[in-house]
Amino acid sequence: MTSTGPTATTRICEGSQRGRNRVYVPRRLRRSTRELHGGAAIFERSGDRHGEAATLDNIGYAHHRLENHHTAIGFFTRAVQLDREVRDRHGEAETLTHLGDAYQANADGAAASEHWRAAEAILVELGHPDVDGVRAKLAATEPPS
Repeated sequence: MTSTGPTATTRICEGSQRGRNRVYVPRRLRRSTRELHGGAAIFERSGDRHGEAATLDNIGYAHHRLENHHTAIGFFTRAVQLDREVRDRHGEAETLTHLGDAYQANADGAAASEHWRAAEAILVELGHPDVDGVRAKLAATEPPS
């Protein structure tokens, strides 16, 4: 039985607050995804929209790694909405990048490019170095102009 007590849930929630997408061990992804759902619910009930957005992004990333791209897209879409509500521009750009990755994996290059371009614009606005990675994704998928 998976531990769902306050300690496990708190640890999951704190992990999603410190940094997104720290769910790296594939054999633990399914369990982690279930536990993250509990964390998202806690953030939702408490009204912590920023924590909820970060957790939904983590859930989406786990589904993306499990090759459940359609499911990942749903979680990323909700996370972007919350990032916009709380005006977290970096979180929005990061999640838009993840949305692009999920669309690319789901064989929708046009949607992938659309989301990567939106992320690129935000990262340029912020002067953030992650823009180089997003530009590399765009360059790899779009024909030269």
